[in-house]
Amino acid sequence: MAEVFAFSIVKNVLVKLSTEAYREISRAWGVQSDFQRLNDLLTTVKEVLLDAEEKQDNNNQLHNWLQMLKDACYDAEDVLDEFEIEALLKQVLKQRSIGSKAADIIGRDEDKEKIITTLMQDPTDEEDVSVLPIVGIGGLGKTALAKLIYNDECVDSHFELKMWVCVSDDFDLKRLMIKMIKATKGVDKDCSNIDLDQLQKALRDCLDGKKYLLILDDVWNEDNMKWNELKQLLVGGGKGSKIVVTTRSNQIAEMMGTIPAHNLQGVPLVLKTLGSLLLGKTSEHDWKHVKDSEMWALVQKENNIFPILKLSYDELPPHLKQWFAYFSIFPKDFEFYSDMVVQFWMTHGLLQPSNENEDLEDIGRRCLNDLSSRSFFQDCDKNSSDNIFQMHDLLHDLAMTVAKNECCIVNSSNQNIPQGVRHLFIDNSDFLKENSSMFFDIDKLCHVHTFCFKNMKEDPSIESFIKKCLSRFQKL
Repeated sequence: MAEVFAFSIVKNVLVKLSTEAYREISRAWGVQSDFQRLNDLLTTVKEVLLDAEEKQDNNNQLHNWLQMLKDACYDAEDVLDEFEIEALLKQVLKQRSIGSKAADIIGRDEDKEKIITTLMQDPTDEEDVSVLPIVGIGGLGKTALAKLIYNDECVDSHFELKMWVCVSDDFDLKRLMIKMIKATKGVDKDCSNIDLDQLQKALRDCLDGKKYLLILDDVWNEDNMKWNELKQLLVGGGKGSKIVVTTRSNQIAEMMGTIPAHNLQGVPLVLKTLGSLLLGKTSEHDWKHVKDSEMWALVQKENNIFPILKLSYDELPPHLKQWFAYFSIFPKDFEFYSDMVVQFWMTHGLLQPSNENEDLEDIGRRCLNDLSSRSFFQDCDKNSSDNIFQMHDLLHDLAMTVAKNECCIVNSSNQNIPQGVRHLFIDNSDFLKENSSMFFDIDKLCHVHTFCFKNMKEDPSIESFIKKCLSRFQKL
C-alpha cells in the first residue's frame, strides 16, 4: 500500500505549496524556485502513482521505488512544517508599535476587514453617531485590533477627525472630555483647572460638524446614566461619525452599542506568551510539563487565561520576577520609558553587577529586553529613541497579584490603603483638594519607599499634603 500512502502525502504537500501562506514563506526565505521545482515534480509524480498500484505486485523494483518516494515525501512535508513553524515563531515574537503590520495581530485580518466595512457604511437611521462594541475576554487582542483599525489608511482618509481614549475602570466625565480634547488638538496641555461647562464647549468646538472616529478602549462602566451623559456631548459631529468601544462585558456592549457587537474569538496574548515561554525550552520533558499543567483545567473551567500568564511568570528567573512585580506601582495604560524604568530599578537597588566593570544601566536594559522577549510588554515603539512601551491590562493585573499589598494605586479618598504598603502612587489628585487632611493616617504608613503622583495641580491644600508626606516618609 506504499503507493496509497505516497499519493496521500504528495497530495498534502501539493495543497500546502498552493496556499498563500507558503507562497509568503517561500518569498521570505528566498526559496520560491525550490518550492516551484518541488511542486512541478510532485505534480508529475502524482499523475502516475495510482496507476502504479496495478503493476507493483509483481515488480519489486517498482515497489521499492514507491517506498523510497513515500519516505522522500515525508521528508519534504517535514521540511515544509519546519518552515511554517519558524515563520509562526517569528510572527509571535515580533514586537511592533501602534502602526505595525498585521503580523502583530495573529489571525485578525478577517475581523479587521469586517469592522472597517461597518465603519465605512453610512447610518440608515436617525442616530447622530453609531457605536460599535468589540467584545471578548481579556487577552483576545481587542485593543490591538482596534489600533490596527485606527491606523488603517482607508479609515484615516474616511474620517476627518480621530480620537483614541483609554477609559479603563475610571469612567469620569471630566477626565474623558480632557482626553478627547487633547486627542483632537494633539497637545498635552494641562486642562484640569477648566470647569465642566468650558470643557463641554471646547469638546463641541472640536467636533463641530466633523465626521469623527472615537475609540473608547477598555470600558468597564455599567452605569447607563454616565454613558448617556457622555453620549450627549458626542452628537455634534458630522453624519457617519462612529464610536468603537472595546470591552469584556456583553452587558456594556448592549448598553452602549447601536450596531451589533463584534465578538472576538481566540487567544493571541496566550499564543504570544506561550510561544515566548516555549522558545527557550528545548527538551521534550519541558514541553510536556507545560502541556500537562493543571492550569489548562482552570482555563477551561473559568474561561480565564490568567493561569497561563501566571505560568509564564512562574518560569521567570527570581531576579526578573522581582523586577516585573515593580511594574504594579504604576497604573494601567501607563506609558513607560526604558530609561525611566532602568533608573527606577537602580534607585531601589534592584540591579546588582556581577563584576565591578559592569554598568548598571546596561544590566537594566538587558533585563528590559529579556522581559520584552518573553512578551510581557506591548506597543514597543522600537523606532523611538525614547523606547516607549506599555503593559497589557491582564499582565498588569498579574503584577498587582504577585506584588500583593506592597504596592497601592490611589484614585479616591475612601480607598483602603494597607498599612504595610511600600510603594504608593496617587493617580488622581482631585479628591485631595477637600479631603487631603482626612485622606489617610500618614504616620501609620511609615514603610513607604516610593511615593509617586501624577498631574498634581497647583493647590495649597495639595501642596501641603505632599510636603507632609515627604517629611513623614523617612524611607523614601
